[in-house]
Amino acid sequence: MDFAEVYVQDFHSDEPESCTNADVSLSHAQARQFFARSKQVSPRVIHDHYDIAPCYLEGTMKFRGRLADWQIQPSGVGVIMQGGRTRYFVCERCDEMFVRK
Repeated sequence: MDFAEVYVQDFHSDEPESCTNADVSLSHAQARQFFARSKQVSPRVIHDHYDIAPCYLEGTMKFRGRLADWQIQPSGVGVIMQGGRTRYFVCERCDEMFVRK
């Protein structure tokens, strides 16, 4: 199992009037499920094919047995940061987790 001890810590928004905590309100189990359902992609794929949301949920997890920080956007884009390395993920099977306006 690559994703363990997934813990939701905080929410951040650069546009609080348009992107709120309700847009990406996930439990610890749902955040783990997001990454379990997602696939890793290159930053170029994110840039060319996905919207970047102005808000995200963030927390910590054990990824491949080591502590890592993560972020999940309501656009279905996730990031795992560990040991100076950033990995990008997309979840196309997670629509029911997010509020669509």
